Amino acid sequence: GERVRDILSDESVQVIDRRTKELRGIQGRDIAILCQTHKTLEQYAQVLRAQGRKVRLEEAGWFESRPVQLAFYALSYVSNPGDRHAALYMATTELGSASLEQGIGQLIEHGSISDSVLDSLDAVREGDVTRNVYAMVADTLDALSFYDVVSLWPDATQARASLLRLQSEAEEFMTSNREARSSGGFYGDGLPSFLAWLSVKVTGKDKNRKPTPRVQDEDAIELVTWHASKGREWPIVIVGEMDRKVEPRLPNLGLGFDDFSDLGTLLDRASIEYSPSFAAPEATESFSTALQAEAELEARRLLYVALTRAREKLIIEWPTYALSGKGITPLDILTSACEIELCGRQLKVGEEMIEVEHFLGAQELPGDLELSELAGSSGLSSIGRRAITPSSEELQTTPDGVSPSTIEKGASEQTEAEVLSYAPALEIDGEYAGAEFGTLVHRFFEVGNTPEPIKQRLAEAARIEGLTSELVDNLLARVECFDTWLVDQFSPSSIHRELPIIALTDEGSVMNGLIDMVLETDDGCWIIDHKSDQIDDSMAAFGNYQTQLAAYKDALEKSGEKVLGTAIHWIRKGDIVLQEC
Repeated sequence: GERVRDILSDESVQVIDRRTKELRGIQGRDIAILCQTHKTLEQYAQVLRAQGRKVRLEEAGWFESRPVQLAFYALSYVSNPGDRHAALYMATTELGSASLEQGIGQLIEHGSISDSVLDSLDAVREGDVTRNVYAMVADTLDALSFYDVVSLWPDATQARASLLRLQSEAEEFMTSNREARSSGGFYGDGLPSFLAWLSVKVTGKDKNRKPTPRVQDEDAIELVTWHASKGREWPIVIVGEMDRKVEPRLPNLGLGFDDFSDLGTLLDRASIEYSPSFAAPEATESFSTALQAEAELEARRLLYVALTRAREKLIIEWPTYALSGKGITPLDILTSACEIELCGRQLKVGEEMIEVEHFLGAQELPGDLELSELAGSSGLSSIGRRAITPSSEELQTTPDGVSPSTIEKGASEQTEAEVLSYAPALEIDGEYAGAEFGTLVHRFFEVGNTPEPIKQRLAEAARIEGLTSELVDNLLARVECFDTWLVDQFSPSSIHRELPIIALTDEGSVMNGLIDMVLETDDGCWIIDHKSDQIDDSMAAFGNYQTQLAAYKDALEKSGEKVLGTAIHWIRKGDIVLQEC
């Protein structure tokens, strides 16, 4: 960008006019930037536009452009008036008069939409039935006064060029071989076949480029791919993307021939050669290696085309890192094939030294270069009527399933709770991993006051996991003490341990989990959750689990149970924080 700016701002730079053969001042159209891919050219165009330069570039997105989409849906409606989507689309655009809400309302109530733009299209459909596709397209655009409409748009010249291409596509469809179209699945010569044919055609390589407006802009710098530059010339050419690695594109489909000695039987001996692409590089490498020589040969041809497009001055990007040897690049090919080496302000070609202009390019974009508006993410178009009012409201989604511990905390009704102690704090010597220790401790309380053989098997398992015999004995004693306290405190008719639950939350998610303990009494039930956390304040820590307890409570109440209260059992502290409902 800086080099182009310097060239255009230098009044001493002159070029020979191709028509008059006389010297004149440099203009933007005298400069062409050549790169291998459209993607890279779009990046160059973005920077040049941000610097205030005009550019000419055949960009992608012709079929998705506003004028073509409007025309396509108009033709879809003319082809099939029962196409409700096409009718709704046309009625709610700048060519129609309905809002999206009104359009959908009419469809629901009457099954169709009434709008002036659809009346105009109905008139086209009811016209001469002998018209061909080209005439139908022309009549549709005329009925909408579409060329007049787009003439008021900010990019009027581009919009007009896009519509002209649409008409030329209709002409190409008409003149194409009917049998060839049929082999592709497009039968007939009518409008429906044309629309289907066009939708498929634009998915091909370089088939969806926006046409260049038929306007010569003397200040516009041309951006062209190496391949598309063949047969063209400019006074000054800048060849870029010399650092792109030369490698075969996979998957690859080609024709193979044994020899060309007998052209009469050439097709009989031809074969289709397919090279697939794999996710594993080592699998792909076996195919790409066989095609590498052909890829390098094609790169040489394209490089020759790019380097011979300049009539007066050639500027080559020279990224020295592209000569690192980590892969073949066009710069590698140029330096090796021509025995070229850049030595300061001299270019060594073979044994000859040639004086050249050498400029060091910027390592990064200037900080004051505004690219945000040109990145294609600006959102709504500046033209047309909007059927939907834009909103910044965030999308709220509901997960399919949740667990009680992952439900987000919300505002809940707070009631008083009390701390009850049933045993002194449990002395634990040594360090135990939180998750593993917590799971093991839960197993003790899950078993509870069961027969002695089961307790002994649990104790043996705990010792294998690394718990000391003293701690195991203390835990067994703690379980017995806790169960005795429960009976004295609640007089339960039954005790459920590790009770599975499944319920639907108010938001529509399926919640499933396990409640550590549910006590059934004559008046209702109590929910108790065991916690092996190391805490200082039982009451303060209780607040962290109120949402989880509330989820358990809601699940049981939805199943018809009456919940009297919830509690957290702090195993290490020997405390129970009890909250009545």
